[in-house]
Amino acid sequence: MCHGIYWKVTTISLFLVTSFYCFGYEATKKEVLCVPESPPYSGKNIINKGPLSEVIVNALSLTGINVQVMIAPWARIMHEAESDRCMIGGLWPTKRRKTLFHFSTKPAIKQMLGLYIRSDKTLQEVQGGILAIQRSSYLPAVLMQQSWMLHELTHPSQGLGMLALSRVDALLAETGHMNYLIAQDDILAKEIKLVIPELQAVYGYLAVSKKNPNAKKIIDTFDKNVAKVLKRMGHRENQ
Repeated sequence: MCHGIYWKVTTISLFLVTSFYCFGYEATKKEVLCVPESPPYSGKNIINKGPLSEVIVNALSLTGINVQVMIAPWARIMHEAESDRCMIGGLWPTKRRKTLFHFSTKPAIKQMLGLYIRSDKTLQEVQGGILAIQRSSYLPAVLMQQSWMLHELTHPSQGLGMLALSRVDALLAETGHMNYLIAQDDILAKEIKLVIPELQAVYGYLAVSKKNPNAKKIIDTFDKNVAKVLKRMGHRENQ
């Protein structure tokens, strides 16, 4: 009889200890989030590493997932993420990327693509010329009909210098970051203009490697909490 009671108590104790360990592990689970140096959305010198970082960190923290933010170039971000050493904030889905990552169903960021040309040119003059475009970007239908010759970039900021030097005729890029870079450079501000400011809306998502055993939980947590976090951030900015 005593042996039976001892066995039951021991079993219950082990169950409680195991449950506490698992709960504690999940509650203190840490992940690394990779985002690019891309002001005004993300960057090492921006408050909370930028709004892109902030929305993801806060959405995951609501369910006990602690996140460390790492700022890095896109090439390193992709390498680290494919090896399951970090998640990616604001990634655009492509066919290849979907084979490597789980993507959130709700976006972490909304951005706008625009078309830039030299200030001394008109759109009619350059149409059908060399168009610089970031690798893996989607070409809007209206541009596909204009027979542009494409020049792929590893990062769209490269296209600003090429455009200023007339090495390309136009640049398709995300306007928030490009406008920020142009405003920081007197030469670019004089040489380049945004001729079509709202060509296409694009969305960046939270991407987690399929090698990560917690990937689906992370994605589900973000999708569940992101609207609440965005509402809080919007309320704070309007105060």
